[in-house]
Amino acid sequence: MKTLKRIALISLCLTVLSLPVGAGATSAAPATPVVKSAANGNGYVKVVWGKVTNASGYYVYRKTSGTSWARIATLKVNSTVSYADKTVKSGTAYRYTVRAYVGSTLSGYSSTGVVIRYLSTPMLKGVKNTASGPTVSWTKVTGASGYYVYRKTSSTAWAKVGTVKSGATVSFANTTAKDATTYSYMVRAYNGSYMSSYNATGLTIKAIMYVYYTPGGACYHLLTCPTIKKSKTITKGTVSAAKKAGKRACKDCKPPQ
Repeated sequence: MKTLKRIALISLCLTVLSLPVGAGATSAAPATPVVKSAANGNGYVKVVWGKVTNASGYYVYRKTSGTSWARIATLKVNSTVSYADKTVKSGTAYRYTVRAYVGSTLSGYSSTGVVIRYLSTPMLKGVKNTASGPTVSWTKVTGASGYYVYRKTSSTAWAKVGTVKSGATVSFANTTAKDATTYSYMVRAYNGSYMSSYNATGLTIKAIMYVYYTPGGACYHLLTCPTIKKSKTITKGTVSAAKKAGKRACKDCKPPQ
């Protein structure tokens, strides 16, 4: 009898040892991905999260106000930790979250995720010299509260030179430009803390800053200057032309120099 029991025990051990690895067991759940950011691109929202070491891939989910989470993408490589959502609409706020998976086993997920309001990139229409300085224009962006205007030269980086506080206003005159200087301009839409992407090339123009002076006057002025408004004979010209005529900048209206 003892011999039979011993044989049965040995047989059971051999059966267990011969089972394939993982047979009869489910995979361990992967860690919950940390969703790092969501940013507006040119025609898309880019979502970024942290890599989960034991994951086979990721599911990306999205929702808007009043809706439930909906899966919008399946990524089958665990080293891919970003996704560009190209189905977004300008002016709409989206919330994103991510789940890792191994086979049919899913990780947890952040119920808050990350939120962003998608704003399309303003399309630059043109830039021209006007009486107020180089004036750049662009297309209206749905959902924008306003626009930031940036400027650079060949030797400087982009710097904000103006804020347009209406989403319906689609032009800006750069009154601080310097005569005969070449500038590039670009525009970003904004709504609260959210900003659109931008055209990295921008539009370029050589500034011509117009000023106004009289034949007998010692200074050149802006057209709005009270001094020049009193004059009957007014000459419109560039800063360079005014200086060649022996004029200096008015200290009151402070025209470009």
